[in-house]
Amino acid sequence: MQYIATRLLTVTITALLFGISTSPAMATQADLDREVDALIAELAAEKSDIKLIARQIKWSGISDTRLFDNVASDLLENYKSRNGTDGLEYSSWQVQVLAFSGQEKYLSTIVTVLRGTNRGKLKRHAESALRVLPDFARWNPVIAAGVSDVPSVDIPRQRVMNMLRADSPQLVHAGASIAYNSYLQDAAIIEIVRAQLQSRYTNIGSDAELADAVAWLCKVLGQSGDPIHIPLLLEVEEHSQGSVKRWARAAIDQLTS
Repeated sequence: MQYIATRLLTVTITALLFGISTSPAMATQADLDREVDALIAELAAEKSDIKLIARQIKWSGISDTRLFDNVASDLLENYKSRNGTDGLEYSSWQVQVLAFSGQEKYLSTIVTVLRGTNRGKLKRHAESALRVLPDFARWNPVIAAGVSDVPSVDIPRQRVMNMLRADSPQLVHAGASIAYNSYLQDAAIIEIVRAQLQSRYTNIGSDAELADAVAWLCKVLGQSGDPIHIPLLLEVEEHSQGSVKRWARAAIDQLTS
């Protein structure tokens, strides 16, 4: 152990003397471009899983037109000729992906599909895309904030932190859902979840979207396995109603079982 500690100190001093950074490299535009390139390649694959790719894109904060121009072009060229359940599914997800861009330039593509199809599912997805595209226009800059200020491996984590800290209850909900599935052992993210729960549960009133977000924050703390959160959850349970009260209680039960 003494040898390892001495060796690490020597490496650190040498790095400082010669101007070599021992910290992980910060993300660059090239890193972000490679992420977009990878998504473009996935979409171009012969048997691409459009549903999975759409989910990757949805909360990425990506608005790069290189990605979405390809989707728009393929959609317009093929949505009328894609037959069967799989073809309809593919086009329906493509139109949703355009909404995730938050880019106004794709509104005309979505409207063209809406007016040009008589298939109910594709119409419904196009209508939904028209509704949510303005939301993603607001959300994507929030999600993407500061991603170039962290190591490239931490880009997804930074996006989750941004969502959890956002003013929008929908973003908090989405961030909490991702944290629940992927970041339960991340102390910094759990601390943000805790802080957001403490600051938001008293402001719910009749806001159903905020209630959903706060319920998800409770779920995350319950799933974290750390009983330190029980006093806060008891406080939330005492002063809340409906789903928030139920999920606070479920989280307490989970942490005490």
